[in-house]
Amino acid sequence: MKKIFALFALLALLAACGDESSSSVSPEPRQCEEQSDDCDNVSSSSGEVSKNSSSSQKSADKDKSSSSVEKSKSSSSEGKVASSSSKKDENSSSSVEKAKESSSSVKPSSSDAKSSSSEETKTSSSSGVFDINAPCTYGDVYVEEVDGEKKAYICYEDGWKRYIPKSSSSSTPKSSSSQGYKSLPNPLRYNMSYGEFTDSRDGTKYATIDIDNEFGPDSVHLAFTVFAQNLKYHEKMVAGTEEQDDDTRVEMYCYNDSIEYCNDWWGGLYQWAEMMALPYECSSKNCADLIDPDGDGFHQGICPSGWHVMTEREFLAASYASGVGKSNIERANTMKSEISFSISWGSNLTGMSLIATGYRLNRMDGNKLVVFKNFRNGTFFHFPAEYEAVDAATCRGGAVYSDDAYLAGGNQKRYGASVRCVKDY
Repeated sequence: MKKIFALFALLALLAACGDESSSSVSPEPRQCEEQSDDCDNVSSSSGEVSKNSSSSQKSADKDKSSSSVEKSKSSSSEGKVASSSSKKDENSSSSVEKAKESSSSVKPSSSDAKSSSSEETKTSSSSGVFDINAPCTYGDVYVEEVDGEKKAYICYEDGWKRYIPKSSSSSTPKSSSSQGYKSLPNPLRYNMSYGEFTDSRDGTKYATIDIDNEFGPDSVHLAFTVFAQNLKYHEKMVAGTEEQDDDTRVEMYCYNDSIEYCNDWWGGLYQWAEMMALPYECSSKNCADLIDPDGDGFHQGICPSGWHVMTEREFLAASYASGVGKSNIERANTMKSEISFSISWGSNLTGMSLIATGYRLNRMDGNKLVVFKNFRNGTFFHFPAEYEAVDAATCRGGAVYSDDAYLAGGNQKRYGASVRCVKDY
């Protein structure tokens, strides 16, 4: 009887949840001083490689333990919601969506099933706002209403996760930008040959593309294999309002704090020190001596063994790979997917298939805290090099927007950006 009651409670919850907003924010003005904190992306005056960035870099294996990688515990017969690190195909819908479509109920870990309708879940902070870090029991559900809009949360084995349903005919979005979570179609170029790599740490499969660049400056004539989609490896998912400061586990942001985005093609978002597998203190101090300590030109960071974090030189090489375009914007369009960007889609002639993931900001914009920004409008990448010309809290980086691009510049280390891995060569 309790299982039946839990099922009805969950179905009632799902019916009550309206579409959540995933609206994109238009890009900020790109004209700014390099020293200004108001710059989301610190541009460089040249599209070429800065002397501050190494040609490509790799560090020794990360000290963070990978033994704590979460194992999938999903079961289709029980309808149990999978944990955030469960193995799944990138094209599949989220585990929560599967639970919604299934006639089975979400199974709590204990025999005493709980529901938000039968027992109030203590999840509110003193300010009355939902506390995503509050303790919970697997299978618990919680719904709150903010400004007339319902938000739902489900307790996974590693804590609360935001649930954003797909839009349906039974619910009317408040605006065209309030579509809620929607699965992203395959962003890979339809007529290109892609390889495949399986990350042995969690079983995730990634499409790969070969870049053999004979165009552009001599400094970027490179041949290498790179992920054609963003990394999503993690041992812990953290909310966008938190720092990735646990030096014992690989932490990851998901856009809008929703695991559905990380489990889809969008991938995870990482701060610079996290991406580099360096101590959190490197987010605000110079750690040049920890970059490529063996001097082989590569820095593995959180990429799989035998792979390294994409460098600025490799990013520029990919932008020249098709031989099409001269300006940053024109060359960026050859790397952008033919979908996902809201204003100007790309040609994806290189096969890199960049998508508009947005990024983690967590900064006050006037009187409003903006945690995530520019979804479907832009994407950030950190490079494995610091940007000493600005300050210790800045790294080399690049940004590609719907209508703009900075392929060699600087980013704030604390921002959460996408990660691509390149095979060692």
